[in-house]
Formats: sequence, C-alpha cells, structure tokens
Amino acid sequence: MKLFPLLPTVFLLSAATVAVAQTPPRPASPASPPAAAAPAPDRTTASFGDWILRCDRRTDVTPPQRFCEVGQTIQRAGDAGPQAQVGLGKVDKNEPLRLTVLLPVSVTFAGNAKLVGDGPLVDLVWLRCLPAGCFASAPVPDELLKKFRAMKDTARLEYKDGAGRDVALSISFRGFNEATDALQRENAQ
Repeated sequence: MKLFPLLPTVFLLSAATVAVAQTPPRPASPASPPAAAAPAPDRTTASFGDWILRCDRRTDVTPPQRFCEVGQTIQRAGDAGPQAQVGLGKVDKNEPLRLTVLLPVSVTFAGNAKLVGDGPLVDLVWLRCLPAGCFASAPVPDELLKKFRAMKDTARLEYKDGAGRDVALSISFRGFNEATDALQRENAQ
C-alpha cells in the first residue's frame, strides 16, 4: 500500500518527511542593495522523537491561514511500505483537537478502529474511504490528551482488515509531549 501526502485539514503526515531547505545568505557587495526578506515557506516540519510537527500555509483561503498537525507514519519491520498514518490537529483554531488515522482500503466497517493503551483510549469513527486509504477520526478532549501525554511507551491501533482479521499496529509516544507542546505554540500564533 502506498500512502501519499494529503491536505493538512485531514491531519495526516506524508509517508516521507519533507525537509525545508534553507540557503545561507550570500554576502552583499558594498554596491548591491540590501536583500529583501525571504517569504515564509509554505510547509515546515520539525521532528520530536517519533512524532513530526508539520505546518502548511494555505493560500487557497482568504485570508491565508497556517494549519499545523503532529503525526507519525507506522511501518512494521519487513513490510514494503507504511501500514498507517496517525495525525493530531485542528481544522480551525476554535475547534477541538482531532485524532485522525489513515488505514489501507482493505478494512472491515463492522467495528470502529480503536486506540488502546493499558485499556481502551478512544474509538475512531470511520469517515470515508478514498483510493489512498480509509479514514477514521475522533475528537481529543483535554482529558484524553492528558492520557496520551502520560503514555510512556506505545499504544496499539486496532482494527479489522477486509477479511475480518484483527490487526494491531504499535504507535510510539516517544516525543509526543514535545511535539504537542510545539503544536500548541503554533496554534497560539
């Protein structure tokens, strides 16, 4: 299965990390005019352990807005590509955080996808399937975010594949606190 980058409003990271290249400024000669400030990049990323903060500037809305999310791509050893993407973010600064996952198109809708730690954490409601995969999502109120921040190691993303078999994928919480702190700072701007 090949996952590809989607709009940040879906709260998913691309399968590959996009690095923002910065070129060092050239020294100005005495006769040259001062250089104009470079425009802000349309996409920035920062890594925090196993989590990545991605911010995209959307110019297709008026006024242009910046949308940020944290997430990770889940890939099991021995598999050819990613098995899932997990993202946490907001479509609008006034809305609550949402956890969104992208899974392969071969899923069973008989039950919800679930995030499980020492016990159940959250049921993710199926939203839709597209050629890129199937989406499930749930709001993340403050008390659930506190549980996520208290996670020490991993949680499991559980769902049933198209044949009805149980699938469990590990989600690392290494770097989650630092990533969500950075997300909150970005959302406060």
